[in-house]
Amino acid sequence: MAVSATTRRAVAAAAATLATAAALVSSATAHGAMKTPAQRGVLNPTFSGWPVIDGSAERDNCPHCLNAGGKGTIIAANGGKWSIYDPLNAASRAARGGDHGACGDDVNKKPGDHAKGGRFYHGGMTVATYTAGSAIDFEMGITTNHQGYLEWWVCDLGKCGAEDLSTECFATPGACHRLNRVPHPSCEAGTDMK
Repeated sequence: MAVSATTRRAVAAAAATLATAAALVSSATAHGAMKTPAQRGVLNPTFSGWPVIDGSAERDNCPHCLNAGGKGTIIAANGGKWSIYDPLNAASRAARGGDHGACGDDVNKKPGDHAKGGRFYHGGMTVATYTAGSAIDFEMGITTNHQGYLEWWVCDLGKCGAEDLSTECFATPGACHRLNRVPHPSCEAGTDMK
């Protein structure tokens, strides 16, 4: 069963036409799914109690497994090396090379299951829009905690010249912005697992 945790984030530079990208980044593999707004693999969820966005969408039986194929796949794709990944840092991008796909998909899958043309893309359905400058809540279902952390990014696909998020989009100057987190006392204390 998924344990939900609500994280408050402030939208730094967003508009209703921007695509939202959720990036799960950690020093180990992790298992979690984005419930609100719903990620592509949970439009027709297998998790009990999660809302059905579109019952005709293909069901992802492991939507919480989007860890780029796992640490072993990432290390193998990067020549046997591991380093922390920051998609907006040129040195970090170069160090990590092409070791993972967008949307948490394995770099070896073309297209990835959650990318345009993949099994769970479902026409690139928009599940939520937000007002620029507003504070919004993201809700995650963490099924297994392997430490690590979560980051959210907003990408303007128009600036990327793309119809869907890609790793190249993060390399386009001014196209993607990391969202700032609104501090919450229980999160800062490290004692609240909810």
